[in-house]
Parts: sequence; C-alpha cells; structure tokens
Amino acid sequence: MPTAYPWLASARLRCLLKCLTWLHESDTYKPSSLLRTVHALGAGTPRSENRGLCSDATRLKPVIIPSPAAPRLSVVEGSLVSSSNNVEETRRVSESVNAQITEDTTGRLFAVIYIYGKQFKVTPKDLVLVQADMLVDIRDSLRLEKVLLVNARDFTLLGRPLLHRNLVRVDATVVEKPLSQTKQNFVYIKRSHYERHHFYQYPQTILCIDSIKLLRDVDAPSDGEDSSRSRFSY
Repeated sequence: MPTAYPWLASARLRCLLKCLTWLHESDTYKPSSLLRTVHALGAGTPRSENRGLCSDATRLKPVIIPSPAAPRLSVVEGSLVSSSNNVEETRRVSESVNAQITEDTTGRLFAVIYIYGKQFKVTPKDLVLVQADMLVDIRDSLRLEKVLLVNARDFTLLGRPLLHRNLVRVDATVVEKPLSQTKQNFVYIKRSHYERHHFYQYPQTILCIDSIKLLRDVDAPSDGEDSSRSRFSY
C-alpha cells in the first residue's frame, strides 16, 4: 500500500532487512529469494542513497539570486551625489546651488513646515489653517522655524529632520483667529428620559505666508546666531 511518507517506507524496509540479516547469520537459516528482493529494492543501501526514493520536489531548495547593488548615495548639504568621484561632484553641486542663491535665480520657492504636529506645503501668499489657539494676536508677524524641506527650480534642500534656522527663513502673518464650525454631541440613554445636546467649537488660527528666503550658501559656516526661540517663533 503506497504511503505519503517515503522515509517511513524506507525505515520499514531497513527493519525488515535487519531481521532477515540476523536470520541469515544463524546456522539454521539459508538465504531466500525474499532477502535478495529486499536488497534489490534498495533497503540495504546507505541512507544517503535511499533519499533518491523521494520525489525531486521534496529536495528542492529556494535559490536566492542577489539583486544588483544600487549605487551608494551620500547627502552633502541637502544635495544627493553618488559615491563615485564624490569630492568633485560635491564641489560642482555646491557651486551651482550657491550661484543660484547669490544671483537670486532659484525661482519660486516652496517649503514644508511643521506646526502643532502637522506638516504643510506652503508657498508665498498661501493661507494655512492651524487647528489650535496660538498665543499670538491678529496682525502679528511670525517666523516659522521648523522647516523640513525647501525646493527651488533646480535643487531641493532636505532637513535631517530640520533645516538650520540660519539657512532658510519662512515668515508669516496672523490674519484671523476664528472658531471652527459648531459640532454637536448627542447623548441618549434608553428608558431613562436622559437626553443631552452638547455643542462645541474648536479655536483656529489662520496664517498667511509672507516670504520664503534662503539666507546663505549651503556650505557656509553658521554665523553663531542665538538659536533660542522668541515669543513669535514657531
């Protein structure tokens, strides 16, 4: 009767072979055709040879083909350059970026800023709705210091995680401090005549982005300006 486990059948044949061999070594036993038949089936072969009775599918192993190695990239002052000819490529990229900053040919800039746990992609004259009551008054000027990214026409400066406050400046003005639309929370308990209607609003702050400026070359040393935040820095 065929079995789904080839190793089990092989073990049975080996056990039968041992019994027949013991009988063969005794004086009162003569070899029979059954012993020769068992040897012909491969039960007396080593275990490594018996593995051939298993199907090829049970002996297949996954072959891992290594993927081609991608070129290593290094970050140099906000610009990505390849590891090959690193020094020359870094110098060329830095000179090109610094020339655009000096000549003011960067084009229209946009930035990604971080305010009260959320990120906003902004350009000059954009309005930003902040779901919080910021401690400022209307018409106050703010400097948004948590800048994650600045993009120009030909290059992008990435922060790790933030860009230095002496490299980029994003200014904004508070234009309005409204309340959100009225929201209702209805509470009802069955068979108790308990009904409550709760109405609430959230404070908001609307900012207008005045300007986004790059203040210095990307590889210029910091001027040592105090990094402490004032009341009007976020």
